[in-house]
Amino acid sequence: MQVDGVDGVYEEVSQNSHKISWTANGFRYQILASVQTDRETLIRLAESMETT
Repeated sequence: MQVDGVDGVYEEVSQNSHKISWTANGFRYQILASVQTDRETLIRLAESMETT
């Protein structure tokens, strides 16, 4: 998957949570959320951080 043009990884951490992680400009970012937050919303949150 892509986060603002940078390769990122989406993974289910448990039955109750999932995360997106990516590296931009030498920094590693992660967003962890409950599955009540759907995948598309999680991706939009990551892209809204403007880390690139």
